[in-house]
Amino acid sequence: MRFATISLLLLTLSSASSGSGENNRHEKLMDEIELAIVLPAGALPLNSYARYYTEYEGAIHGAYTIEIEERPTGYGCSKVTEDFQLKDVACPAIANLRPGNRRWVNSADFPAVGGHNCDSIQIEFNPKTKSFDYLACTDSSY
Repeated sequence: MRFATISLLLLTLSSASSGSGENNRHEKLMDEIELAIVLPAGALPLNSYARYYTEYEGAIHGAYTIEIEERPTGYGCSKVTEDFQLKDVACPAIANLRPGNRRWVNSADFPAVGGHNCDSIQIEFNPKTKSFDYLACTDSSY
């Protein structure tokens, strides 16, 4: 019994430390991007944006926005089916991070941001080459 308890404790610690290792990796990637980035003309200072990051197909994607999404009680999402009916679906994660903060999110929770006059920015960073494959202000008409 003592061996099983110790094994379970070690397994729990190992799981916790691997999650923490992934968080450290994400923090380092966000730090690397934010140290290297040169924002587009017309952009506000970096700390003026709420910054979301995710990894998709080996690239790091970033969405920067000054907008804070608020949803009223009972807010729901729908999609139109092939037979033109509305079907309730899960809403994407809310983009409620305050400007000046950043968050690593799962790719399914990566917010779509848009605005005018560089209120939002989209980036794609290649961690292998340590370069930006895409970096631009986002127009709401995307």
